[in-house]
Amino acid sequence: MDERQTQIREGAGLEDSRINEEFKDFLAKWSTPVLLVILLIAAGYVFLQRQRQAAQDRRDAAFASLAAAESPDALIGVANDHASIGAVAEVARLRAGDVYMTAVMSGLKPGAQLTPAGQIENEDDAVTDEDRTFYLEQAASLYEQVWQSSNDDPDRILQAAGAAFGMASVAETRGQRDEAVKWFGSAKTVAEANGMAPLAEIAQQRLDTIELGLTPPVLLAEADLPRSSGNSLQTPQLNLSPQGPVGVDLTPDGQAAPLGPSLDLPPVEFDLSGSGIDPADAPLEPLEDPASGGAPEQPQR
Repeated sequence: MDERQTQIREGAGLEDSRINEEFKDFLAKWSTPVLLVILLIAAGYVFLQRQRQAAQDRRDAAFASLAAAESPDALIGVANDHASIGAVAEVARLRAGDVYMTAVMSGLKPGAQLTPAGQIENEDDAVTDEDRTFYLEQAASLYEQVWQSSNDDPDRILQAAGAAFGMASVAETRGQRDEAVKWFGSAKTVAEANGMAPLAEIAQQRLDTIELGLTPPVLLAEADLPRSSGNSLQTPQLNLSPQGPVGVDLTPDGQAAPLGPSLDLPPVEFDLSGSGIDPADAPLEPLEDPASGGAPEQPQR
């Protein structure tokens, strides 16, 4: 019995020794490749995280620049610097085109300052005919770029519709009816094809009123505006005439306007019976105004 137990213990020792040797051989053969694979996986994960953070930082910087830009040059710079960030470039160019069109319609250069009275601070900021032509060209070019880059992209349909409306506005301002109809039609087509019914309705309304848009607004020079020759600090009087509205009413020369036509009303009779007042006590003639320096007269009966 003792001999058999001894043989078992000796066989177990040999088996354990063989397992240990195999494990050592395995580690010697595969430990380095396994560690390299683990390191590569960890490095790849860190790299992807940094790439995602860098992309998010670039996106945040692009939208921050877009929000801060106001002038056309700044907006065009944002479009060029962040062309690969979503629709930032298209939105920036649309805004730049809108700034140019606002300058054309208002008669003030982009960034022009006004006084508290509403007058232009610098006369050089008024839009000239040359400026107007240049601004329309720049706006048309910007809208055209947006249309070319977005009209076939399902993710930029809003930008495409905005570009079409912009091109139609430029054509209207230039008095080009057929060109305006073409671009309003393009805006309507894009909107209907992508389920944007409100935009399609707006485009149709503009088509229905195209003739009104072809009449440019008349901007009056300061010298052509009516001026008041009266004292601008005088207190305006209210027109309380029942014939017209109640409110400040001044003539073109700054004087208070008449209160309106007098009313021809019938005489009013009062019944004093039962009031305790004797009609004989009432004065038959008006009393003299004490302010005129005369003494009041006694009533005559």
